[in-house]
Amino acid sequence: MQDAERLYCLKSAQRDLIALARGIQAAAEISGYSKSEVGRWHNRSDPTLMPLAAVMRLEAETGQPIMTAALAALVGRELTLADEAAAGGAAIRSLFSARAALAEKEANFTRAYTGAWSDLSFTPAEINQCRDELSDLIRSAQTMQNELAVAAAGGGMRAELSVVGGGNDH
Repeated sequence: MQDAERLYCLKSAQRDLIALARGIQAAAEISGYSKSEVGRWHNRSDPTLMPLAAVMRLEAETGQPIMTAALAALVGRELTLADEAAAGGAAIRSLFSARAALAEKEANFTRAYTGAWSDLSFTPAEINQCRDELSDLIRSAQTMQNELAVAAAGGGMRAELSVVGGGNDH
């Protein structure tokens, strides 16, 4: 892997970690660095990398070792859970669960929004109901974003599928 590819990998992980920390402003507060410094970490075109102290603070805050996983991947290693056997497909299940929840929240928002407009009026109560459903949708989308960032930091995912049962029992 070339130096430019390594840098791109680390910059991508930094951007994901900053997103998980709820953006540049929050990441600056958590890390103890200025917004302009965090902005440089977040900028794809700027080669500035996070200091280790900032990585540790942000990973501790988010609970996701994104930069650590990226660094491990660059030297041919990967992070694993303490009990890998028990983990099984936990990460994949978590990602699928996040997607299912996102679809449900999207449906709830759409139902509230279209229901509100069904009589061609949009009352304050209907607006507030839509705002509540949209807030739930946004939180669910953030959870999905976090799950995808974790998957990216881990080098992606691959589901192992197997046939259960077998035979010709149709």
